[in-house]
Amino acid sequence: RCQEKNYGIYHYKTHQVLIEVKECHKQTNNQYTYIVRLHAVVKDSVYRLEENCLLFQNRAIYSGHFYPGDRFYASVYWKPILKAKHPALFNASKYWAAKCITECLWLQEGMLLSLEASTSFFYKIRRQQALWLELIKQQNLTDSASELLSALVLGDKRGVSQTLRNRFSNLGLAHTLALSGLHIGLLYGVFAFLLRCIFKYKPRLQSLILVLIILFYALLTGLSPSLMRASLMFLLYAFALAVNRRTTPLNIVCVSALILLIYDANLLYDIGFQLSYMAVFGILYFYRFLKNLIADCSIVVKFILGLAFVSLSAQLSTALLSVYYFHQFPLSFLWANVLVFPLVSCLLYAGVFYLFLLVLGFQFEFVDVFLDGIVAVLLR
Repeated sequence: RCQEKNYGIYHYKTHQVLIEVKECHKQTNNQYTYIVRLHAVVKDSVYRLEENCLLFQNRAIYSGHFYPGDRFYASVYWKPILKAKHPALFNASKYWAAKCITECLWLQEGMLLSLEASTSFFYKIRRQQALWLELIKQQNLTDSASELLSALVLGDKRGVSQTLRNRFSNLGLAHTLALSGLHIGLLYGVFAFLLRCIFKYKPRLQSLILVLIILFYALLTGLSPSLMRASLMFLLYAFALAVNRRTTPLNIVCVSALILLIYDANLLYDIGFQLSYMAVFGILYFYRFLKNLIADCSIVVKFILGLAFVSLSAQLSTALLSVYYFHQFPLSFLWANVLVFPLVSCLLYAGVFYLFLLVLGFQFEFVDVFLDGIVAVLLR
């Protein structure tokens, strides 16, 4: 894990700094919160730091906002991330330290000296995500539809209201808002089918295109731990098909976990990483026993009970973590997943097609009405 450095000489003072924006972490009616890379503190000379910090921007000072890759000089008020005053309270210092962030910067009023934005390929994709999110919000959709489409299609849950989050959490459906194997699997299935029709006798070309599509989508939607796990698993599976090698789901899961932990050992402390892998291990272990109960049932019964058993398998394996981290374990997840999964699948496919139309410049009012209708049924 990262080692904390002593920045006490900067605390509770205003400094001129050089900042590079990495992500827009959160946005409210009053302020934006960014994860930024602090390149330097500027006084008589420049001191290079290369540190990750939280940057808070008050909308009353600057009405506009920054995009990933933006670089600028600005005056900031520097504070450490304070520790919780009581063990029962949320410990922000511990939470952010696991992400190698220990400092807060508050953007001050004054001139901003903008530099040329970073030309990094990663930042270009993340900037594109921000532009597409704004494009969705500009459409004639209800707030709920706009929030859900942003979360499901582009992996942006920052705009989802707390009321909407609570409605999903109370039924044990919070995982449907987080991009994971569910969403990657749906997209993988569609593109695999299309590519199989287009490149019927070129399996390696199919695998290569699928790998590129999944990589682009993973970068576009923010590389959350659950999404990295799902994307890497599908990439490994596609690679195995391309080289004509047999493998097992358990091997793929374990190899993907090893690769991610080599890439970033701090992921081991990430709640999303823990829940994601525990859910997959639960499905691999429990579902093989449960599916035998419906072996002789009809296709419709298999589909409905299969969804319930997959959900049950994942919930059983993550139950202790849910109780430990969130102090709750909703029992309504079984029937809720059976009802919601088909609607979420429909909304995801429709949302991807909708975004494709918007990017091409096509806008149809009946599509907006259709999406609002799906969301209304889903929320009911």
